[in-house]
Amino acid sequence: MRDAGDRAAAAGQWGRALRHWDAALAAGAADAHLLHESKAQVLLEVGEDWRALQCAARAVELRPAWATGHLTLARAQLNLGEPELALASMEHVLQLQPRHPEAGQEIGAIRTLR
Repeated sequence: MRDAGDRAAAAGQWGRALRHWDAALAAGAADAHLLHESKAQVLLEVGEDWRALQCAARAVELRPAWATGHLTLARAQLNLGEPELALASMEHVLQLQPRHPEAGQEIGAIRTLR
């Protein structure tokens, strides 16, 4: 189910991707943190920022030391107009993975919004 969701997302079939990932989560997928983070990315893509934030927060809850989850959480927070929260999440990414290329680039832009 996860792979089918990943293929659908790669093809820009956002609704189909979300349905596959939701089915995988309902089936008790062991990689739930990945599924929630993938859902968050798609939801950001389609402008559903609040739902994206909820999914990203769940991914981080399930895997607190995962930099990618915190990166997606920061992006969702920023989209919701919360630059302070986004900055804290992005700083956490850099604590977990100091040379994270995307976080290193994006943190400067977030700092200019404060």
